[in-house]
Amino acid sequence: MLAKCSGYEREIMVMHDLAKIKHPNIMEYYGYESNQEGLYYFIEFCNGGTLKNFIKKKISELKILSLLHQIIEGMTYMNS
Repeated sequence: MLAKCSGYEREIMVMHDLAKIKHPNIMEYYGYESNQEGLYYFIEFCNGGTLKNFIKKKISELKILSLLHQIIEGMTYMNS
C-alpha cells in the first residue's frame, strides 16, 4: 500500500503508525500539519540538543555506553 502513495502521504502513514509506539527511549509523535510551504511534524521535545551535537562532544565511555544502551532499548522495542 505504501508504494502507491505520494511522498507526503507515505510519510504521514509511517508517522501515524509510529504514533502508536510508547516507550521512554523513543520520541513521541503528536501529529502533523501540511500547507503550501511543506509538511511539519509535531514531536516530543528532547532537551540537551541533537544527537549529532551530543556525539561531537568529548564524553566519557560510560556516558557513551549509557547512550548506546538507550538506543538499543528503543530499537529492540520497535522490532518486537
